[in-house]
Amino acid sequence: MMTTSDNDDGPKKPPTTDPQFCAEPEQPAEDLPVAEIDEPGLLDSLIGDDDIDLADDRRDHERRLRQHQIRRQHRDAPPLGKPRIVRLNHTLTPVLGVCARPDFGSKERRGGADERHRELAKFHHDLSERMTLEGPRSFDALELLIANFYDSCPGFRDLAMAIWASAAQALQDGAVWFSMQPTLVVSEPGTGKTHAARKLAELSGLPLIYIDGSSLSSSAELISSDVVFQSARPSAIVEGLARHRVANPLVVIDEVDKLHDMAEGGFANLSEALIGLIDRTVARHHKDKYLQAEIDLSHVNFLLLANNLSRVARPVVDRCRVIQMQRPTAYEILAVAKKEIARRKLEPDLLSVLEKAAHKGQIKSLRKLHKALDAASGSRTRRLLH
Repeated sequence: MMTTSDNDDGPKKPPTTDPQFCAEPEQPAEDLPVAEIDEPGLLDSLIGDDDIDLADDRRDHERRLRQHQIRRQHRDAPPLGKPRIVRLNHTLTPVLGVCARPDFGSKERRGGADERHRELAKFHHDLSERMTLEGPRSFDALELLIANFYDSCPGFRDLAMAIWASAAQALQDGAVWFSMQPTLVVSEPGTGKTHAARKLAELSGLPLIYIDGSSLSSSAELISSDVVFQSARPSAIVEGLARHRVANPLVVIDEVDKLHDMAEGGFANLSEALIGLIDRTVARHHKDKYLQAEIDLSHVNFLLLANNLSRVARPVVDRCRVIQMQRPTAYEILAVAKKEIARRKLEPDLLSVLEKAAHKGQIKSLRKLHKALDAASGSRTRRLLH
């Protein structure tokens, strides 16, 4: 486990008196900002039926009723831009809205038939609901996450340290959710990059949005396609936000060095589209073509995977923290093999066979290791069947 001493220049724990993220029970409810109140019973108690005499003061009753409706409107509307802390299931949780609610009476909406309009309006409404911000909310929880990640992926020490430094800085700046700067991991094929990315999402509790860069032929998968086309659809990122209701998912773009920059049919280059997503200043005001609305994607975490750094667009590299990994050593391969043998309940003697193969250079990657373990598992299963 990695810790920081008092004399280090590393991130320090944020003060617990930050009014943005701390509850203030001693403050009267009437003095709280309207948008901060998230207790239905508290709102209902602000206006009582007993203290309103319609015969004597009807105008005062109407004024209070209007105030009550305005407060409910502020309470139900998700906070846009700046995260707020609300009580969900007796737990203080950071939430925010990533886009404004749709105007169902607007005539500016483009598209096809009424059925399509209703589908689009429903998707826009689902996306405009308030979303949570997930992940470790303290330095201790973050260090536990990194320790578990390194234990599961021992060959990714540099990535673990980079994630810890980035997420710890976000906690120091006042965030109580997981946030890391865009990171590009470069290594030879078969080193387990995709497995490590999935493990990070699992341990952090963030939804995983996986995009295979080698299969992308247009930018629609990244930034949605224009609603004027019959085949229009939202991007995988926007669709994932609406499905998981989490504003800071982990987006993994695999084989990013195989993106084909073809600006045909009105689509932008894939590298240009990606730049607008990983640059948080630009992503905060992302204009989605499918919804024809502005969406805040600045809280999305991006992890890019590549085999060849020279084939990644330079503007993308400049906006990422680059982690270049070496081929795993025989010791690292054996460490993974030992855990996998125990997890799959294989014969312990298999470890010595794999050790000889690793030292001879017959197993140089985790991909080959897992193929060997799969073969051993398959042979044991066939014996049981006979």
